[in-house]
Amino acid sequence: MNKLLLSSLFLIGGTSVFATGPDTTPSEISPDSPYTVLEKENASLLSKLLKSNNNDALNIRLHTKASFSGAQTDGIWNDPGFRLDQLRIELRGSFDNGIFYRFQQRLTNYPEPYSSYIDNLPMKIDYAGIGYRFNSKWKVFAGKMCTAYGGFEFDDNPINVYQYNTVTENMPAFLTGIDFAYNPVEKHEIRFQVLESRNGSHEQLYGKVDPSVKFSKADYVYTVNWNGKLGANDIISTRWSGSYINQAKDKNFYLACLGTALNTGKFGAFLDLIYSKEGIDRSQIISRIVADDTEGTTQMNTSYTSAILGLNYRFADKWNLFAKGMYDTANKDKTSGNVAKGKYSETFSYSGGIEYYPFKNESLHINLAYIGRSHNFTSIAKQFGSKNYNENKIELSLIYALNIW
Repeated sequence: MNKLLLSSLFLIGGTSVFATGPDTTPSEISPDSPYTVLEKENASLLSKLLKSNNNDALNIRLHTKASFSGAQTDGIWNDPGFRLDQLRIELRGSFDNGIFYRFQQRLTNYPEPYSSYIDNLPMKIDYAGIGYRFNSKWKVFAGKMCTAYGGFEFDDNPINVYQYNTVTENMPAFLTGIDFAYNPVEKHEIRFQVLESRNGSHEQLYGKVDPSVKFSKADYVYTVNWNGKLGANDIISTRWSGSYINQAKDKNFYLACLGTALNTGKFGAFLDLIYSKEGIDRSQIISRIVADDTEGTTQMNTSYTSAILGLNYRFADKWNLFAKGMYDTANKDKTSGNVAKGKYSETFSYSGGIEYYPFKNESLHINLAYIGRSHNFTSIAKQFGSKNYNENKIELSLIYALNIW
């Protein structure tokens, strides 16, 4: 009885401590408390969907690529098998008040290289952010996003890319920051990004570096893009960009990409020209070539080039032929220690095949593709033990960007 009386007094006293007026929220209670009153100022997404005729408020898409393939390296075939190469879920939408959002995450097994991330997001999350359209010309997006390095290969949905060039495939692509977009005239867009230049620490990104290197505390990546359409029926498109990072004292990263595409209806082509100059070897290609003789120290003053030509021909309503060729080089711009200045490698990549689209207005397609790559090392690189080798792959794939909602 005494316990019951004490409990009653405690409850009465407790109620007076947290008492609020009829129009106030008990802010003294922890936000995680089960007693916190939920504010009704912001309508839920579901209520907005039910009250609105806006079909763009919520879109759910599953990006999938399943394949049966066999690969060969220097004449030795691996065991052919079935794979789910890509599985990404994407949520995106926009509202009448100008707010829009995007979230995208990889669902396939993805090895996380770091134990912690400076943006507090694992690398399997590609997009996580919210944006606002000020008017028909200006918009902004903040959060995690794809770095706008430019070019048509890099800008394409990953499920449609059979093989990337060696330059962009070795750089972090999804970073956190802010993106501004301006449409000066119709069909032309200027984008400017300021993003964290890395997902983890300097040590995690670059590995072992010369002790004299003084890393910058604000080593953001800045990108400027021109995405446009030109000519009658938008026959020419552009994805031109420039990127910059102040990596460390007297060490900067520059990347330029000129992507130009031609589309005549049945026939399409694109040409991407890429050049990167890296004060600290961000791409790590040269550093890997000389790793054994430099105790794994990341190299300074490297540069890389890439030229990519893609072709496709829709010879029938449901059938498409495609081909792509790439030429990449890796160079050391200044001699350091026993690592001499010069070209270290040339890489030739080639792919081609046929695609079948069974349904009109659907992205679902089946393809049969051959993908090859020839790695050729110069005499300088061979001093570090590098040997030429070839890679070949035959792949039968089912590719579908499935609209769930």
